Amino acid sequence: MQAHPQWNIGVEFCLTSEWEHYRWGPLAAKNLVPSLLGPDGAFWHREGELFDRAETRHVEIEYRAQVEYLLDLGLQPSHALCHMDVMRQREDLHELFLSLVEKYRLPARYPDLPCHSPGPSTTAASGWSTTACNPSQSVNT
Repeated sequence: MQAHPQWNIGVEFCLTSEWEHYRWGPLAAKNLVPSLLGPDGAFWHREGELFDRAETRHVEIEYRAQVEYLLDLGLQPSHALCHMDVMRQREDLHELFLSLVEKYRLPARYPDLPCHSPGPSTTAASGWSTTACNPSQSVNT
């Protein structure tokens, strides 16, 4: 990021691990997020498996671990989005995602919508609203 300050580098919150032979799991300790893990100790393969089991409190622990990991490295993400768009497919996860991007002051990038970023708003007491972003200039981590 320091070598290319013109790049937008975001955090892509991840709760699923869809590949059969390449699996990944949480940054949080596994004992803190058991509802997010399949039998192999990695994230669930599919969104449906996740939605049937994920506890919101475990999702919050993992989302915080992911953004805090970057911040601890001294990196400041330019925006946030969610792997496989899972946060919009269950209302409680979407609300959690929005509250966390607001807490960390990260514009929320959706695959098919403009970014959500700080600014005046009539719908959020916190002042969160939508503004356009240029996804073609974004690089996701």
